[in-house]
Amino acid sequence: NFYPYIGFKIGAVAFGNAPGFPDLDMARINNAEVSLRLIPLLSGKVAVGKVILDGLSLHLVKNSQGIANWDDMAGDSKEVETASADLPSDSENGSSGLNFEDISVQGIEITDANLLYTDLQNDSKTSIGNLNLKLGAIQGNSSFPFELQFEFKLDQPSMTLQPHLTGNIQLNPAAKTVAFDNLALSVLDLRLTGQVHAEAQSVPPTFAGSMQLAETSLRELITKFGAKIPEMSDSDALKRFSAEMQFDGTDNSAELKSLTVKLDDSTLTAEAKVVNYAAPQISINAM
Repeated sequence: NFYPYIGFKIGAVAFGNAPGFPDLDMARINNAEVSLRLIPLLSGKVAVGKVILDGLSLHLVKNSQGIANWDDMAGDSKEVETASADLPSDSENGSSGLNFEDISVQGIEITDANLLYTDLQNDSKTSIGNLNLKLGAIQGNSSFPFELQFEFKLDQPSMTLQPHLTGNIQLNPAAKTVAFDNLALSVLDLRLTGQVHAEAQSVPPTFAGSMQLAETSLRELITKFGAKIPEMSDSDALKRFSAEMQFDGTDNSAELKSLTVKLDDSTLTAEAKVVNYAAPQISINAM
């Protein structure tokens, strides 16, 4: 079948830093592509082809005076708020707007993205490199797969991590819910699986989920973080470690409904609750 479409493609583009900051590009992309199918527009639907963003680089800097190189892009927030208040709403102009179910995207691919944040006030650097994000076809409220991997580096303390996260996302704007299912996170020698669901329509907004940590060697994990393991009579100690938990919460509280930790031949179960994030009240019940 032939589907007429209109496409957009942008080659290499760079945005320089503001005066007084390092002579480096604040932002750069190598390539960006997006296409839009025309026939669905006749029936009030938006069908977007695959969205591609390659080689995005961001170099964010906060100087010794606490001024950031992106501050001049923020504009006057009061002017933005006033302008937004003056715009007519969908109900005022008689239009209900485009429904989420009328929008589809064939997929999104962000490849080889890099972010470097330099804080000259605290003399620290944080970087996220080789970031690759893939989202499957997004169609209304249907679930779609995603895959994310990147390299995370800290210089204080010195640390390098290469997490790999996969799963499925289901959005329902009408019900104000989002679900992350079949989550699988691999980092170092750890493998976490689970699911998280959140709902914003309730008052207050709520979330709930569960996580499982597959059995791993705590001894090897401690060594990878550069810590020294104390001498033990049993050389096989700390070799079998696993955990599973169930949790829920709101925008101002969280509850660990159950936690089971297995270490070698021992099992620990616990419950915990945090109320009021601003001035936390924490209760723990270990069994």
